[in-house]
Amino acid sequence: MAGLPAWRVAVVEAAESQIGVHELTDHNDGEPATRYTTMSNGTVRNVPWCAYFVRWCYARGGIVIPGNEWQLGAVAELRRQCSLVGRLRGKGELPRPGDIVFYAGRGESDAGPGDHCGIVKCFDLGVVHTIEGNVKHAVMRQQHNNGSKRVDCYGFF
Repeated sequence: MAGLPAWRVAVVEAAESQIGVHELTDHNDGEPATRYTTMSNGTVRNVPWCAYFVRWCYARGGIVIPGNEWQLGAVAELRRQCSLVGRLRGKGELPRPGDIVFYAGRGESDAGPGDHCGIVKCFDLGVVHTIEGNVKHAVMRQQHNNGSKRVDCYGFF
């Protein structure tokens, strides 16, 4: 990742360090809930946690994402904040390491309404390599074709 800003490298390294972290009972609980969704008052939230994972990784890169991170529409809030600071890009643009990838729909995350997001590790030959929280109840590596209907857009802070 030579030539990248230090924050991008730190975000990707933070995400990679979490690969394999898994929920205790597959109900948004255990280590992911404790690590990524604990509120400043110490309350642990057992909620879908992909956006909280992204926020945690960004914090390790020294970037605090604005907005209310403790609402149930956390992915929508991340997308809105990227848009407010003018850093939301369409999927036709090349993603960069440390970008947030936003998906249309949940995919392999929790069932139900809402969206999903993850961290871009790299982009190679039209394939976006990502690290995502709350995929099959864990932090996992994923890859998607950049032209996929599932990939909606990219953003960063």
